[in-house]
Amino acid sequence: MKGSVKVGIVGLGMGRIHLQALKRMEGVEVSALCDVNEELLKKVGEEAGVQKLFTDFEQFISDDMDAAFICTPHFLHYEQVIAALRSGKHVFCEKPLAVTVKEADEMAKVARELGKKLAVGFQRRTNPKDRLVKQLIQELGEISRGLYEMLSLRTQAYYDSGAWRGTWWGEGGGVLINQAVHDLDIYQWWMGMPKLVFGMAETFAHEIETEDLASAIFVYENGAQVLFQASLVNHPGMSRFEVSGEMGCLIYDGNIRLAKIDGALFDFIRTCPEAWGKPPEVTWQDVQAPQEEWGHAALVKDFIDSIVEDREPLVSGEEGIKSVELVNAIIMSTILREPVELPLERASYEALMEDLRAGRRSLPRRASQP
Repeated sequence: MKGSVKVGIVGLGMGRIHLQALKRMEGVEVSALCDVNEELLKKVGEEAGVQKLFTDFEQFISDDMDAAFICTPHFLHYEQVIAALRSGKHVFCEKPLAVTVKEADEMAKVARELGKKLAVGFQRRTNPKDRLVKQLIQELGEISRGLYEMLSLRTQAYYDSGAWRGTWWGEGGGVLINQAVHDLDIYQWWMGMPKLVFGMAETFAHEIETEDLASAIFVYENGAQVLFQASLVNHPGMSRFEVSGEMGCLIYDGNIRLAKIDGALFDFIRTCPEAWGKPPEVTWQDVQAPQEEWGHAALVKDFIDSIVEDREPLVSGEEGIKSVELVNAIIMSTILREPVELPLERASYEALMEDLRAGRRSLPRRASQP
């Protein structure tokens, strides 16, 4: 592709972060901005020196550009991404790709059929520590169990700041689809998709429709079990991942620690002649990742490069489907009070989402909650 890549951005909340990154890049022209908040639109347009300003999405997407950044609330992603692709644009969509896995499937399918790039905003894929963890997991041999915690805090004022937040019609979920979707993406990138999902989600502390506390057990083909937990009702916050296998254990809580086992643990368990035999020796080591720039800017650059170089972006539409499927599976398992198999039955979740939006179904609530 010759010349500058012309880019438009819709949604100037999160979109401003991408705008800053794009303005620093060579070979990129931000040619158009779109937002329903006209005052914000004019302010950002003036600051960025962008002349074409739109409050109407259809007019925006009809303008001359190579790529569109969709940074709007969740419930708009499906229609806007499809419209942008069909108008001939490559698309960068902020997370989550969609509210339901059926929508996400269709978005990725349209991009493939039209030969357009579809990227999703999971910037942790550019983090050198996260990339190193993915490599180190391969050294653990067959996995037996794991734990992933994402504990954070949001106040009621956060949800009151937008009518779409904490609703089934607008956000399509709570902590799982908004905050922990980053963690679900990086988790499945490391570990792959499970076979079964046992989910338990509830509204614990906020006055919202959706979940602010959720847990799941992911079960794999070999029987390995991983507990995943996400919360917006805890302070101080915490992010921790640990995984154990036949050849050792890895702990990642900002730092990376690796325990390598001298020998094969599962063979020892099966063949040790003594009931309380001495287990294999363990050596712990702190593992350092390379120092590299990462984050939104790195992911945006990769998307632009994927257009210029005609290759897949780092986080493609197909990759964006997977975290949506895990979110949907945890919610469905909670409502049905039983495990669900993956791949998730798409039509069943669409029907469930309609019931949640209409108020015919609901999540458990803490007893003291209204």
